[in-house]
Amino acid sequence: MATISSFREALANPQRGFRRMAHLCWIDGRICRSTYFAEAEVECGAERYMIFMPLASSSLKRVERIIPLHRHLITSYVPRMEILRGEMCVMDSVGGEVKCDILREMIPAGEPFADALAAVADERDAERLL
Repeated sequence: MATISSFREALANPQRGFRRMAHLCWIDGRICRSTYFAEAEVECGAERYMIFMPLASSSLKRVERIIPLHRHLITSYVPRMEILRGEMCVMDSVGGEVKCDILREMIPAGEPFADALAAVADERDAERLL
C-alpha cells in the first residue's frame, strides 16, 4: 500500500508518479489526511480536482458502494467521483513498483465571494449572504 510520503512524492513529480494525470499541478502543496484517505487539490488542464489516495484497504470499498447510486440522483449537489485504477505508481522501500488506485472528484467552478456579493441586488439578500 502507498504511503502519504509516496503520495507527496508523486504529487511533486506527476510525470513519474501518475499515468493519466501526468500533467497535473499540485495547487497549494498541502495534503490533508482523514481516517480513510489522504487528499490534495490539483489542477489538470482547465479542471480542478480533489484527488484521494486510500490509506486503508477498506477505503475504496466504501466509495464503490456509493458511486452506482449517483446514476439515480437528479441533483448536481452531490459531486461525481471516479476511481482511477492503478493511477499512481511509486517505488517501495526495496525498489519495487507499487500501483495505487486514486479517487478523483471534480471541484465545481464558482465565483469569488466578492463577485457573488456584488451581483446581489437586494440589500437584505446581501446581508443574509454575509
